Amino acid sequence: IYKHRWYGHDTVYINADFGFCKINIYEEAVETVAVLYDLVVYPELRGNGFGERLLTEAIKQADLAGCDVIVLWPDCDQWVEQWYKKNGFSLNENYRNHDNEAGLAKRIK
Repeated sequence: IYKHRWYGHDTVYINADFGFCKINIYEEAVETVAVLYDLVVYPELRGNGFGERLLTEAIKQADLAGCDVIVLWPDCDQWVEQWYKKNGFSLNENYRNHDNEAGLAKRIK
């Protein structure tokens, strides 16, 4: 795990032998938001629970950073969105990206 201050927000890089992800942490007026980016499990290791392990660690790091919610915008196949929903995320119109797309969010606190 590597933490870095970057353009006014903190970034946490999570690297493992089976994949990686990162979260950016933004302190907003009413809450602190973690945005999950690039959760990747190496293709030859998929289907072994490593995605859940990375996601669990990302949520743990967001919680340690004082985040209230973790948000993401999946840009892959429909199964990816379903996987996040299976892991407790739900569509939330309050979190929108630059393309005005609603995000998937999971409350931490």
